[in-house]
Amino acid sequence: MWLAWWLHNVISTDELIDAFHSVQGPLHIFDAVPCPKGHAAQVRERHLEQEVVTSHETPAGLVDLLRQIRTATNDAPVGLEEQPLVSLILSGPGDVPPLPAGSLAAQHIVRTGAGLVLPTDEPDISHVLVPEMRHSEYHEVDAIHWTWHVIDQPTPPMPIYSPGEAEHLLRTSTDQAAGLIENSADRYAHHPNVHLAVGRLRDAFGLPGLPHGISERAAKLMARADYVSALVAVVRNGEPGASLDPFLLPLMRAVRVARTTAVDYAQRELVR
Repeated sequence: MWLAWWLHNVISTDELIDAFHSVQGPLHIFDAVPCPKGHAAQVRERHLEQEVVTSHETPAGLVDLLRQIRTATNDAPVGLEEQPLVSLILSGPGDVPPLPAGSLAAQHIVRTGAGLVLPTDEPDISHVLVPEMRHSEYHEVDAIHWTWHVIDQPTPPMPIYSPGEAEHLLRTSTDQAAGLIENSADRYAHHPNVHLAVGRLRDAFGLPGLPHGISERAAKLMARADYVSALVAVVRNGEPGASLDPFLLPLMRAVRVARTTAVDYAQRELVR
């Protein structure tokens, strides 16, 4: 969300960098772009500055990444009917990334669980950024490594939900997960946290939204998704643990839908 607001010139670069640091930590590395062939190589040459995508003695960082993102999306069309400047892709059980099957970008997102799609002025060309926490040999600590993929073929249409549809799916999935856990409580009767977990799941929609300069509806949807996700993490880390996954996996899909919908809807409201 912060990246989209920056591309639309709503927030400053300093604000964006502060947001990245707050959410993901201070160390970001812009890894070399996987070397494409044919048309994809030509696309990379047009959209990316070669001095950044080649190897460095000192790894390229967040500022280099942001400069490349600005360059790549500079001529992308903006409007209600256009693809947002930043599309969030989340992958998980039952969710296949809306990218060409077998592509490096799709495989990478399946492995890491998340990525960003950036449009260009060419409808069949897009860029995919995938963040991944890995050890940095240069810094000798863990860092967020950003890998840049070039897609040079048509991509499947992004699934689009209205905020109402996403909220309904999240609410329904929350109620179903709570009911299933409660009905199976006899299996976990010796785990005192089960009934507390059920109560927390049902209380998820009591959390008010936290607007951050985006549309209130998008902010509330994102806040609710974050809250439900946190509850799932608490439940899975408790004594019942992974044994509750059959009840919680559909709920996590609803969380992914809510998050991607919030990002999409907020940008469309911004350009309305």
